[in-house]
Amino acid sequence: MPAAWCGIYGLKPSYGLVPYTGCASIEYTLDHVGPMAASVRDVALLLGAIAGPDDFDPRQAGVVADDYLAQLDAGIEGMRVGVLEEGFGWPGAEEEVESAVRSAADRLRELGATVEAVSVPLHRDSAAIWRGIGVEGNLLRQFRGSLVATGSRAWYDVALHDAFGRARTRNANDLAHTAKSIALSGAYLHERYGGRFYAKARNLVPLLTRAYDDALAQHDVLLMPATPMRPTLLPGPEASLADLIRHAFEVNASVCGFNLTGHPGISIPIGPSGGLPIGLMAIGGRFADAQLLRFAQACEQSIATPVVAPAG
Repeated sequence: MPAAWCGIYGLKPSYGLVPYTGCASIEYTLDHVGPMAASVRDVALLLGAIAGPDDFDPRQAGVVADDYLAQLDAGIEGMRVGVLEEGFGWPGAEEEVESAVRSAADRLRELGATVEAVSVPLHRDSAAIWRGIGVEGNLLRQFRGSLVATGSRAWYDVALHDAFGRARTRNANDLAHTAKSIALSGAYLHERYGGRFYAKARNLVPLLTRAYDDALAQHDVLLMPATPMRPTLLPGPEASLADLIRHAFEVNASVCGFNLTGHPGISIPIGPSGGLPIGLMAIGGRFADAQLLRFAQACEQSIATPVVAPAG
């Protein structure tokens, strides 16, 4: 999302590909670390430097880093592209964004790719599943926990824990409205239902994963808008609390599902429209990050319009 609204390239790698050692966790099963840059090549270079196994990250299982530059310029001749229909039509979606993404997908045919519509109905429920995990998990990790899953064979940053502990004891009015909303919602769910909905949501993740995997068995990448709308103005001081919360969360409609399942995704700048950037999101198979970057590189050379020009 930040890459899409800044007009640059941003990669969310496969879950666990980049070690989470030393990072402040939001929700242990959802957190990803990845690079953003002004070019796909720079994204690939940075991913090659930070990806791979780390004995201090218990989230990893058999992770092997790839050579992300080797096939970067191989093109997309013969690549199968699926335009995910459920990635469009979200509340608040702008026609400028959706038209730009569909037009970009159509132009990929000129590069030798096969482009067709694909449907994953459960994708429309992915944000609700995410909330069941992200809200309560965030409460237990950030507000009542130690930023790292206790009992794991992780590396614990004592200075980070001390700093966060001090920040957590300050007046709650200093927190952002979104942080308060998540904390209060998580507390309600946890105290009223004792983790029931967190558990139910986690049990739905394998079903959602299979749905995406089935689509990716027939397509090399899935395409949709990275955000339903272009960058919006920050709400003014007169904005209601409801507007503040809605404004903060309406942007994440399509990204939630892939945080849940761990599929890699990259935002590719295809704007601007009205002077504002638009991000096309491409999703690949789990640990097919090299192929996803190859796709993004072909887009950069033919259809992308980054706001920030690469150095040199």
